[in-house]
This record gives sequence, C-alpha cells and structure tokens, in this order.
Amino acid sequence: MIKEIGHVSFKVRDMKVSQEFYIEKLGFRKCFEIKRNPDGGEPTPKEVVQDSETYDNDKLWITYIQAAERQFIELFTMDEGDSDSLPQGNGIGYLHLALIVEDIHAYREEIVSRGAEIDIEPRMGMDGTWQMWIHDPDGNKIECMQYTDRSAQLLYTAK
Repeated sequence: MIKEIGHVSFKVRDMKVSQEFYIEKLGFRKCFEIKRNPDGGEPTPKEVVQDSETYDNDKLWITYIQAAERQFIELFTMDEGDSDSLPQGNGIGYLHLALIVEDIHAYREEIVSRGAEIDIEPRMGMDGTWQMWIHDPDGNKIECMQYTDRSAQLLYTAK
C-alpha cells in the first residue's frame, strides 16, 4: 500500500544555484546531503550546516531539500560525462518519482501479482531506507521506499 509521495528527483546543472532557488526563493529547507566517498566505498548521509559555502562537486552527490513534513526534492549533481540533454538518459531534469510504502516486501508481491516488472529488487539504501525500482510504460523510473528507524529522511527533517 502506498502511503505518500516521498520525493521527486532532478539532476541539476549547478547545485549551488539550485539550492539557492529552492531554499532562498521558494523557502524550503536543506535537510541533508549524501557525499561521494573518495575511497570508493558507500557514501554516507551527513548533516548539513545551513550556511555552508562548500559546493565541491567531486564530493557532493545528492542534496535533500525538505518541501513539507516527510516530502522532499532530491537534487543530484552532474557526473563526469553527463550532458545537458535528456535523450542520453543522464542529462539535466527529471530523474524519478519516489513512493513511500508501508512494507516494501509486501508491496513487491502485490505489484508483481498485478503484472508489474521489478527493475531492482528491494535492498537497503545508503540513506538507511529500503528501496526498490520499477518503471512506468514510458520507461520513467519510480523508486519505492520504506522508511526505517535509520532513514536519514526522518532523522534530519524538521517537524
């Protein structure tokens, strides 16, 4: 059963400009960042200082912007080799929609029984949240998520 929309995700050309837009112009709040691990291991969520002036695209990967309680805009930095055009699948713009579910394993069984295809089976994400990936008929990515007591989305948000 779907509980809510968790986030919508975009790849952005300039993280600093995008953060300024969502935070300063729209009045949302920066929640947390996920930084790339320079050692090649799994990145880990880090609490963010609101007035941070450091936008190191070699280390910063994802910024979570809180729009409302438990609702986010997820901003991804450009990666080396990315282009601005969407046809290559790694350009600027929409990346995916995330749905929050009560029980990811039960939801998997439910949607498979209805004929949905699973792209990536349920697994624990680096943010402490269960995730599974599916797609719509046009190939748009949809992330299904189940929060846990370790989910950064719950630990670093304002109530």
